[in-house]
Amino acid sequence: MADLSAIVPGCSLPDAAAHSRFRDLTAQPRVVLKHLHTRISKAIDHARHNRVKCQAATLDSGSGGREPPSQPPALTSERGPEGEDEPVTPEALLKEAGLDAGQLPKDMQEALRNGQLAAKDLEAWLRISGTPVLNWICRVSAGFRNRMLGNPQFVMVLIIEQAIGISAKLAAEVDSRKDRFWKEIPMVASDLALEIFGDFIVVWILSPKKTFAQVPKQGLSRAIDGLPGHVLQVGSYSPAQRVGCLFYKAVLFFISAFGASVLGHSLAKFAVAQQQKSHPAEAGGKQLAPVWDNSLGWGSFVAVSTNLRYQTVGAIEERVFERFISNPQLKSLVIFLTRFGNTFVGGAQWIQYAKAIGLQ
Repeated sequence: MADLSAIVPGCSLPDAAAHSRFRDLTAQPRVVLKHLHTRISKAIDHARHNRVKCQAATLDSGSGGREPPSQPPALTSERGPEGEDEPVTPEALLKEAGLDAGQLPKDMQEALRNGQLAAKDLEAWLRISGTPVLNWICRVSAGFRNRMLGNPQFVMVLIIEQAIGISAKLAAEVDSRKDRFWKEIPMVASDLALEIFGDFIVVWILSPKKTFAQVPKQGLSRAIDGLPGHVLQVGSYSPAQRVGCLFYKAVLFFISAFGASVLGHSLAKFAVAQQQKSHPAEAGGKQLAPVWDNSLGWGSFVAVSTNLRYQTVGAIEERVFERFISNPQLKSLVIFLTRFGNTFVGGAQWIQYAKAIGLQ
């Protein structure tokens, strides 16, 4: 080996010692590099292990589109990890709500067993049943419940229609009877009851509804079951179904209005007859239209005018107000004004029609 002093200036060690010292100096960097490589490898393995543990903990905690376990699960019809939507079954919604199938109404239980109960319908029912008054009414009346499920605005529309009808009717009664209002209160009550019943029937008949009964397989019942709630209701209805809806509702309106008029007008005539017997001077020889003539006239008016007007109002509310007005207070105000205008127009039309056919 060459003299180490030639490689390392200033070194004067003997050849053997120099060789050993040189081997030690060159071996240390290799040891350090090997040790550093080992430490880096261990660090990488440790990081990978921690990442796997984090992923497992995330999956176990129910995240990835779901709510953390520390919060109560929300009733929603869609879930999904990593932001992907995934339908939730009605059974899962019941479990989240802490209920069992036996607590549902009978027809909904049957629909659940047959796989015909949609999660969105069950979710809507759970929201309704959370209100004690509505829960009681819906359990007493399946028809009321079905209309609430088919039309979330049903109660609001019913309240608005009754408020408009009652206030307009009372104003008309006060204006027409003037100082005889309290003396003729039986007739006022009869007319007011007829108004309340009529407004309720109008909203009831034209409201979309959701049913859980088995759909008839054939015949007229199947055809009627497939009709929309109003002519322009949103949905995949054929032109024949929409036209059929117009005529079918007209028949329902006529029957309801005719029956209500027979009852209400009969009560009014009875009240007038009693007043004439008790107070002949105050009665003033009032003459009301015959019951059957008035009922036929009122039934035909409701079947045509009321049917067309309220079909139009229902279409505007569903296709315009629901789509373009998101504020609940503003929507209620617009619906109130629309239905008030509809009632005003209907009242004016009835007076003209009644005079034209000799009822007034």
